[in-house]
Amino acid sequence: MTEKIVGLDNPELNQEANDIWDRIAGPWDEDFGPDGNQHNAYITDPVTDRLLDLKQGETVLDIACGAGRYARRNIEGDHSTGTSRHTITSWDYLDATPDMGLSVRNQAEKQYFSERPIGMLLNACFEHGLVIDRLEEPVFPDEVENPRPTGWANFKLIPFSMACRLRRIAV
Repeated sequence: MTEKIVGLDNPELNQEANDIWDRIAGPWDEDFGPDGNQHNAYITDPVTDRLLDLKQGETVLDIACGAGRYARRNIEGDHSTGTSRHTITSWDYLDATPDMGLSVRNQAEKQYFSERPIGMLLNACFEHGLVIDRLEEPVFPDEVENPRPTGWANFKLIPFSMACRLRRIAV
């Protein structure tokens, strides 16, 4: 049985989430810089490049995972059709009540999160004709260290993230 996510069908909550992001986006970009951080350099950029394996002329939809740095990196020399901002207003996930927290150190204001079980996320994709054809759980290479003892770069056998490539199958 599925239920609507509490709050995501609430226009006021959506507006508040957008307003918060508008206020923290500048400092977020300053913290990550135009080239990103260690996580971008060693984890998300390489795995995304491998999974997408973009070819000349292909179309990519950036679904706002981050501050647009990856999309900007990939449109150099290509044609961009523009940027559009949309908010998800309802989903049929189990109780995935939004919570607030910080994404980066020194972030001035908390932002909304809504964590869901991985099966719930992937099943929504499978129900719409998508299948996983590649999955990676990258870790930082041995030469990368983090001065903070609990920094992810210091945990070489625990993946910080999981990336999967989804493709539409003929039905």
